[in-house]
Amino acid sequence: MTTYSYKTSRTKRNVRSPDDIDFSLIFRRILSGWPVILASIAIFILGAFLYLKYASPVWQITGKMLVEDQPDRLSGSLGFLADNQLTDLGSFAPNANNEVQVLNSRSLMTEVVNDMHLNITTYRKNGLATLELYGQAPFETGIRYKGPVTQTSEYKVNILKNRKLHLVNEEENIDITTDWMDSVRLKEYTLVFKPRQITADEASDNYLVIVTPAEQAVEELSDNFEASLSDKQATTIDLVLDYPDQEKGEAVLQKIIDCYLDANLQNKVKTANSTLAFIDDRLSMVSNELQNVEKELERYKSRNDLADIEEQSKTLIGNASSYFDKLNEQEIQISVTEDLERYLSKPGNEQTVPTSLIVPDPSFSTAVNQYNTLLLEKDRLSLSLTSHNPALENLDLQISNARKNLLKGLSAYKNGLIIAKNRIGDNFAGLERKLRNVPAKERIFIDYSRQQNVKQQLYLFLLQKKEETAISKTSTLSNARIIDNAKSDRYPFKPQKKIIYAFAVLAGCIIPIIGLQLREALHVKLRNKADIEQVTDIPVVGEISHNHYGENIVVHEKTRSAISEHFRNLRTNLQFLIRNDAVQKVILFTSSMGEEGKSFLSANLANTLAISGKKVVMIELDLRKPKLSSYLGMNNHYGYSNYIAGGDHDDIWSIIRPSSFNKNCFVISSGPIPPNPAELLLNEKLGILIDKLKENFDYIIIDSPPAGLVSDALIIEKFTDITLYVARIGRTHKLQLKHLNELRDSGKLKNVYLVVNDIHAKYNGYGGYGYGGYGYGYLEDEKTDWLKRILGKKAVS
Repeated sequence: MTTYSYKTSRTKRNVRSPDDIDFSLIFRRILSGWPVILASIAIFILGAFLYLKYASPVWQITGKMLVEDQPDRLSGSLGFLADNQLTDLGSFAPNANNEVQVLNSRSLMTEVVNDMHLNITTYRKNGLATLELYGQAPFETGIRYKGPVTQTSEYKVNILKNRKLHLVNEEENIDITTDWMDSVRLKEYTLVFKPRQITADEASDNYLVIVTPAEQAVEELSDNFEASLSDKQATTIDLVLDYPDQEKGEAVLQKIIDCYLDANLQNKVKTANSTLAFIDDRLSMVSNELQNVEKELERYKSRNDLADIEEQSKTLIGNASSYFDKLNEQEIQISVTEDLERYLSKPGNEQTVPTSLIVPDPSFSTAVNQYNTLLLEKDRLSLSLTSHNPALENLDLQISNARKNLLKGLSAYKNGLIIAKNRIGDNFAGLERKLRNVPAKERIFIDYSRQQNVKQQLYLFLLQKKEETAISKTSTLSNARIIDNAKSDRYPFKPQKKIIYAFAVLAGCIIPIIGLQLREALHVKLRNKADIEQVTDIPVVGEISHNHYGENIVVHEKTRSAISEHFRNLRTNLQFLIRNDAVQKVILFTSSMGEEGKSFLSANLANTLAISGKKVVMIELDLRKPKLSSYLGMNNHYGYSNYIAGGDHDDIWSIIRPSSFNKNCFVISSGPIPPNPAELLLNEKLGILIDKLKENFDYIIIDSPPAGLVSDALIIEKFTDITLYVARIGRTHKLQLKHLNELRDSGKLKNVYLVVNDIHAKYNGYGGYGYGGYGYGYLEDEKTDWLKRILGKKAVS
């Protein structure tokens, strides 16, 4: 044990706050709990091993696509229409961000789930592990739905030796034995099991068929799939799918790609069909108008015998040719605009606007493209949603607003054309006034010729566009192409062994450390030196180890055990605590409660002092529960209470008895237990007794009741030179030492010091001394006699 040196007048040291962190103490606690930490690490590593063994691996399947702009292969370059830059279908550049949204759309996921029947999954049970089978199961599961599937059902399937199947679902009380290819009629669907080539090993395995609602399968697929742009500056799209089976994951991702490309191509074909239908309708109308104009011209020539235009009109026509061409161009533009107005104004018309007939106005072209996009989106959503779905109703509202905006734009554009036409017409009217001198027949002939020319050019323009659209439809390609097909990584990315094992080791360390700290925080009794330093600043004058011998007197003249040395250290420390001018030293032992070792310490300290040649007397003043006499093997029939009840102050030797273990050590027992112990201690004869004992003894040791329970020790304290307050490890409560602080601060206990009793080497803060081994041979071995251990003799401390 560590030897302390003390001064009588001591300075008060700071008590460490409970909020202060003692890292050295924490480190010692961790070291003391290393077996628990190692066991925890082993358990967590075992748990990680079992998890990795039975957890389903997850592979990451990746692919890449490129969304590219398609250049115009054909242009409307017929005469003056060449400047209009009317293009074929696919005239507007695709938006890569929009394509990402399409790839992530629920409708695309639904199509993939339905095509691949992803809501039906077959597993093979291998111990605790469950492995998904794709194309490897010994049977194929077919399903015919009676209606929508509303709940997930699991069916245990066993292949019997008589080529039958045993189907079990405990939750739904299903237990069926059926033949291959027979229909198993269930509540929401009918299952049919078709056998494949079955090996002997497969026939003995247990299988699990899970049928989930399609909506749930769609949600799971959407959660595990992600499409994103590779780079903000690029139009490449990265596709990633997490799936527990490599082969099936690759098939699912490839199916997503194929369905997307097919839907993209079908949208273009649908636009082309709409354009062709519009052109055919216009061609029929223009053809009839052209025939009517040509017939009128033919009849006019026949009636008026006109074979050729007269020479005199050539000059006038030549001068008016430039205005004539401009006027024809304006009329064609007005005609196209009116046709588009009639097309958009048709009730219930939800066909896309032909992009090949868009008027040469950039803002209007953009509006038409947006309108067509909304129509295509509505057609796509209509495949999976009802007409009353809020999404479709919202889309109808957007389409209606877009159509109104288009009509407004067409109206404004047509008004501009009319104004331009009127301006050209005014110029042309001047030429007509000059033609008044031309014969009326020739003027009428020119009018017919002009009408014929306009209708003919419009007819040729529509024929050209029809041919271009037909060619475009035949050669239409998707604006997206595959760069990398679906391919799985070589190794699964879940679970990650290194991370899981690292987490297991970390958790195995942290959790027991937290547990140790919580145990210390929740422990209300003293366990170590840090607990004492935390609650009180009263110095510790002695530290007594656990009594391994089972004897009441552990200090003898020739013993060199650790506990005997601890009492010798206490004896040495007392020399620095008691006043030098005090010839007779009075020492009071008290504590917070019973069973803390006051009697044990009193007896052994008295023996330690007696061995040094001092004459010592022990007074048993615990008049409520006296133990010192029985502790020393003496009867308690006559003692202090008899002395107080007697009348002779000088007759002290009648109550003083010699001890059995040392000739210099004497005992005054308590005597019979009185009904009023406090009054006996307040009697003036106690002071007289102590004064007389001082005349005959070097040390007086008083064993008193606990100061934390009764006031007896506070009554005796005024007669003592020093008070030794006993705190027992594992017995004394921390709050009781706070009560000791109050007694000291209020002056009820003066010159008080702590003696820590029953210290085990295992307790943190007291485990570093090595009670049976420090001193390099100066101490004896503390091992208890094996016979005493077998007999279970209790060590009293």
